[in-house]
Amino acid sequence: MATKQVDVVIIGGGPAGLTAGLYTSRARLNTIIIERGRPGGQIASTTAIENWPGTLSSSGPKLMADILAHAEHFGCRLIKDEVIAVDFNSYEKTILTKKQDEYKAKAVILSPGAEPRVLGVKGKRNFAAGAFLIALPVTLIFIPMPGWW
Repeated sequence: MATKQVDVVIIGGGPAGLTAGLYTSRARLNTIIIERGRPGGQIASTTAIENWPGTLSSSGPKLMADILAHAEHFGCRLIKDEVIAVDFNSYEKTILTKKQDEYKAKAVILSPGAEPRVLGVKGKRNFAAGAFLIALPVTLIFIPMPGWW
């Protein structure tokens, strides 16, 4: 297992993680996004999006592919893997993945997203038809600054 040094590790490749990757890589920081599933998160399975700023209408897969391409244009890299351990106890943060890769970074952005939980209620499918899901990107940013510890 070789240790890979980067400036920023983003854990989670949903809308918030992809956007964070876009802006950190645009700032010329060596950035990776580690995503265990489909890039774009839940929104990537949405058929119609009509309320994304600057986009009148799109599909989830297309919108997320466009944001990923934008981030990759500036050098951001998407890693298909799962984070199994993190160590935030030193200035350089350590991230270990399921494929046994180890990353060291000065900053880590946690953007794990969410997974819907379906109630075990009889007849739930009858109520799900036509329902809207509203997803708000949630990102936790941990950037160590000298003197904070």
